[in-house]
Amino acid sequence: MSSSIVERRLAAIIAMDVVGYSRLMGVDEVGTLMALKAHRAELLDPTIKDNGGRVVKTTGDGLLLEFASIVDAIGCAIAIQQGMLARNASVPATEQIVFRIGVNIGDIIIDGDDILGDGVNVAARLEALCEPGGVCISRAANEQIRDKLRLSFADLGEHTVKNIARAIGVFGLAAKDIAALPEPKIRGSHRSLPAGPSKSTVLAPAHVAYPWKRRLAFAGLAFVAFAACLGAWWMRREAATTAPSPLASQLLLALQRHSPGSLANARIDEVSAYAASPLHRALAAPRGRSGIWHTANWPSREIAEEKALEKCLQFYDEPCALIAADDGVTPADNGIWPVRDAPRVRYAGVFNPERVPALRQETLLRPEIAEYTTLAGPKAAAFHATGILILVTAAASQRAAEEKALKDCNADPARNPPGGPCYLYAVQNRVVLPLRLTAPMTPDSTAAPASSSAADVASANPVISPRQSPADVFRAALSAAITDIAPAMSEQGRLATVTGYHADTSHKALAVHPPGNSWRSADWPNESAAEQGVLEACQLRYGDPCVLVAVDDRIQSKPSGGYWQTRPMPRAAYDGPFDPQQIPLLRDAMRQRQDVVDYRKKDGPKAAAVHPWRRIFITTGAASQHDAEVAALADCNSDPTRKGQDGRCWLYAVGDQVVLRKRLQSAMTPAVSAPDAPQSSNSVKPDAVPRKSPAEIFQAALSSLTEDLAPAMPDNRRLEQIMLYHAATSHKALAVHPPADSWRSSDWPNEAAAEQNTLEACQMRYGDPCILVAINEKVQDSSSTGYRRPRSMPRVAYDGLFDPQQIPFVREATRQRQDVVNYRTGSNPKAVAVHPWGRVFIATGASSQRTAQVAALADCNSDPSRDGKDGPCWLYAVDDQVVLPRRLKEPLSAASATR
Repeated sequence: MSSSIVERRLAAIIAMDVVGYSRLMGVDEVGTLMALKAHRAELLDPTIKDNGGRVVKTTGDGLLLEFASIVDAIGCAIAIQQGMLARNASVPATEQIVFRIGVNIGDIIIDGDDILGDGVNVAARLEALCEPGGVCISRAANEQIRDKLRLSFADLGEHTVKNIARAIGVFGLAAKDIAALPEPKIRGSHRSLPAGPSKSTVLAPAHVAYPWKRRLAFAGLAFVAFAACLGAWWMRREAATTAPSPLASQLLLALQRHSPGSLANARIDEVSAYAASPLHRALAAPRGRSGIWHTANWPSREIAEEKALEKCLQFYDEPCALIAADDGVTPADNGIWPVRDAPRVRYAGVFNPERVPALRQETLLRPEIAEYTTLAGPKAAAFHATGILILVTAAASQRAAEEKALKDCNADPARNPPGGPCYLYAVQNRVVLPLRLTAPMTPDSTAAPASSSAADVASANPVISPRQSPADVFRAALSAAITDIAPAMSEQGRLATVTGYHADTSHKALAVHPPGNSWRSADWPNESAAEQGVLEACQLRYGDPCVLVAVDDRIQSKPSGGYWQTRPMPRAAYDGPFDPQQIPLLRDAMRQRQDVVDYRKKDGPKAAAVHPWRRIFITTGAASQHDAEVAALADCNSDPTRKGQDGRCWLYAVGDQVVLRKRLQSAMTPAVSAPDAPQSSNSVKPDAVPRKSPAEIFQAALSSLTEDLAPAMPDNRRLEQIMLYHAATSHKALAVHPPADSWRSSDWPNEAAAEQNTLEACQMRYGDPCILVAINEKVQDSSSTGYRRPRSMPRVAYDGLFDPQQIPFVREATRQRQDVVNYRTGSNPKAVAVHPWGRVFIATGASSQRTAQVAALADCNSDPSRDGKDGPCWLYAVDDQVVLPRRLKEPLSAASATR
């Protein structure tokens, strides 16, 4: 078996061609060839050599050149064009030899003396786009020389060219602009550049040295372009080689693509240090901005990757992409390296050595770290991404502990390089790292009272008691913004808002209605829907546009003008004909509900009512328009999911006309009294037989079925479950576990998903297969075969290796979560815990398998979104082995865990 290694390197490439070569050869073949030979001998070859280039190949009418430096390449191109201007000065226009030149910097493949690849192809395309006598360069080349050469290339826009998948940015310097540049000097002579040759004359050599070359030589390496610095870097290496290794070339190119804002010399220094560092190692960088972080000498590649991402996120305050690990550049997705999460950096619970990011195992095993929670207070910890954790215990005061921890951390010499401040890691036993506090959090009790506003105080020094729950950590970061926008909101109201929002599941958003109200909304399919939905609901609830404060875990920045802006939402003000797409704040499943879609088709008196809880209630076929409006509002206001919370409903439509802008909370159409009419003794008065609403009919059918299948269920619980199910949004399903239990689930993308996941959750919750009772508004037929037969769900019984697609009762977004997708590649020991609410909690890289299981179960059982409802969590996986069928609510014993 034989193998070949493709050699690559980063290089600057020039492609140049003679304009009108075929025409010139047709007019005077011999004279053209002699002139070209003279230009090569007297101008081109000396200039290429003086600028450190080499001729890769000739193509009759053109040349392909390679340079180690993009600055040298462009200097050479300009010198050649200036030289040709002088040499053509006395030559008739029809006989002049004029070049087009394209210059690019990129990755090339080495094939003997030849070079191949996209870097070469782009240079050739740039040459074809160039005007005669001009120079065209790529966007990458322009970025590299922008601050190094006193040239101003014009932006010629993006161009789609043959055989290049992406559009290329083109920058050009026209022949007239090159003519206006300072004349090149003759190396070793003060004589003028000779006039261009006639077809019968060969001139003596005139070696041209471009003046920038001398200035660059004195400027030093800091002013050399990307590839030139690359060459200098390799010469600085202890074991110098003639060219960078394939890894270094690939890594430098990857960093240039991923972080174009970083300086070339910074990229080179990082790659130099990375290449010299011991295994296992990894390099990460934030997307689209300056910054690179590498770390080395870890026990495994997986740990190195994890630590690089943690350090990078903490230092730059942005999720980072993994660019390299050990001796390879990580694969990009369509040219983009995806950012990855680092959960330990976001952890905000009780101090746990296993949750501290970026630290080495020997540091975590230090007694004062391992036993921190048991040590006497007041105490605090400070942290730096280089792997520093400073602990202070038994201090004179809490503020003194925080001050000393930060001071000692900032004074630690291991912080430099890269520098940057230390952050408060823990206050007492509570981790506060996500707040990114570089100063003490506890107020100075000796400071004089300030006259600042409450907003100023909250913004400058958010205070969190170290004994509060994990949700309170997020309060400090969000509370200041709410205080600023809604100063009239009570402290209790603000606390409830922030705590509730932190516990909500993504995608979610929070809006504030100045001066004292707020609205939050969660479980949307994406951030855009969450943002639009919360602003529409807030405007509907309070009657005016609101201010967006947060989307998911991102708090909005205050505008530069200092004033928060409200956002009017068009659908909340719509007053045209009924259109499902114009109804604000509803989920798509609700808009697709049959009575909503068919509303315009219904004849007779009809009406619709809405509430900001994303609810719409429709009445059609009523006895009168007044009755329709009364019935719609009554059904909406008696919604069991709200139980009267957040005010009354509004009339949305009267007939086909939307009337939401009128903000009516009672019928718009007056009641009309019917004229008296004689009645026989056998006639029945209209109110003798009350009209049943569609909701009441459905609830009666569902009640009968659940009573038959779960006869031991108490009546009040049956009624509650039926009303909650009827009020839930589609797609939804209800299952029962005889003789007394039930499970409902809603907001699924389709009926099949609702059915499968409801049956899975019910089986998991109660330990046995359950019976499907209803899907959406369809109650199961009690006369059908198998009506009483429970349905066993395979994913609940799965006990193979961890596979995201085999996890029962979770939504697709959870399966695609980064820690779920990457679980099999995560560091052992590790474990997973789940709950039928569709929650998955993962712990990786623990000190022991039992610690991993304890952490996963603890995180799951302390889930603030459940608040302990519907029982404890179950252990789902131990390392890569799924153990869900064993229904474990406690960690496995050491012996069981190793089986």
